[in-house]
Amino acid sequence: MKNKKTNQPPKDSFIDLLKNIIFCLKVLYQVNKKVYIVKIPLILIQSASTFIPIIFTRYILNEITVGKNMSMVFAYVGMMVGFHILFNLISIFLGKQDAREMEKANYRIKQILGESVMNLKYSNLEEPQTKDFIKIASESNSFMEVLGNVSSFISSLLNVLGLTAIILTIQPIVLVLILFVVFTKFIINKQQIKINYLWNHQAATFNRKMEYLMFLMIFPQYGKEVRINNLAGWINDKFEESLNIYLFPYFKKFMAKDLKFRGLTEGILLLQQILIYLYLSYRVVFKGMLIGDFSMYLTSIEKFSSGVSGIMGNITNLISNGVFVKEFKMCLEMSMKEKQLAEQAEKKQGYFPMERGTLCFNNVSFRYPNTERMILQNISFSIPFGGTLSIVGVNGAGKTTLMRVITTVLKQTEGMVSLDGILYNEGNYEKIQKKIGYLPQEIDLYPN
Repeated sequence: MKNKKTNQPPKDSFIDLLKNIIFCLKVLYQVNKKVYIVKIPLILIQSASTFIPIIFTRYILNEITVGKNMSMVFAYVGMMVGFHILFNLISIFLGKQDAREMEKANYRIKQILGESVMNLKYSNLEEPQTKDFIKIASESNSFMEVLGNVSSFISSLLNVLGLTAIILTIQPIVLVLILFVVFTKFIINKQQIKINYLWNHQAATFNRKMEYLMFLMIFPQYGKEVRINNLAGWINDKFEESLNIYLFPYFKKFMAKDLKFRGLTEGILLLQQILIYLYLSYRVVFKGMLIGDFSMYLTSIEKFSSGVSGIMGNITNLISNGVFVKEFKMCLEMSMKEKQLAEQAEKKQGYFPMERGTLCFNNVSFRYPNTERMILQNISFSIPFGGTLSIVGVNGAGKTTLMRVITTVLKQTEGMVSLDGILYNEGNYEKIQKKIGYLPQEIDLYPN
């Protein structure tokens, strides 16, 4: 039952959604305030640009068909072109600034995530669920997406408010039709979010496993063990199994459901467009509507529909981004919890007299999270100052795990470890680490 629950998308309330948005906006403000300085005027300029062709096209067409004053036609065209060029230049300038500041913020946010991950205990990082959380959090640019969706929401809202005033002058029933269609799309989009959530979480597990197998195949440092143990065939079989038995079939099911919902959405939009054209054509033929008014209303209705759809789409996207935000917040909270535990443990530091430089293991056992098998069991030994110990064993015997316990990377499950009489616990790790030098077999930091 527990696994089934973890495979279901979270049912967050509106308050949860709002908290996620506020969290993202606060983090963005902390990492780069200039994002907002550029983004706000850019939104206003883009919103104003929407109304320039709508208004001027109406006056131009009415002047051509009714007023027949070419001087006014040229004047309207000149003003429309002038405003269009001016707003475009401002948008291009602000857009470049916006992209630069967003990129800065993106790198800083990834740095925050990296710092949090580095503060986590190694045993936490070994948990599959934690690995999936980190993968989703690190691969997504959802902080940028949240700000983009909020910006688009505000821009669409400003456009919709202005277009509503125009559409109400023709027939309120048109608004009702559009809102009905948009609400139907919103319901469909919520179903798509559920599918995307399941896909992202399932794919994260598959992709992580496949990346691990790919590393074994292509990285030279693993070549020796692969050849000695004749693992090439086994690795290839596992890779093909993950690809053909798990990932591809699941992706096929995901695409089938997604295409079904997309087809339904397009059908509803097509029906709306047909009804709007028929109604406006009726007003032109039987009610004397001018061609310029026909063009203005048609464009306003189309933009109103896309604007309201954009608002609904932004809301559904923000709900989807909320999944990422939870993963990101979880990484930060786990890191913060580790710091708090370390501070608490520092107040309860353990020490007992022992000879200088002595490393002591007393009935130490270790198993990895979510497993039953003990990798180390009842290990006891003592290495005096200046002493040497050689550890020999077959693959999987626990040599590397033992070294990770000695170097505080892993915490023993049972037993007691001490160095110079200092007990291995969260509050003493920093002191212990200053006393240890460790040269691993493989070094991935600064390989060049």
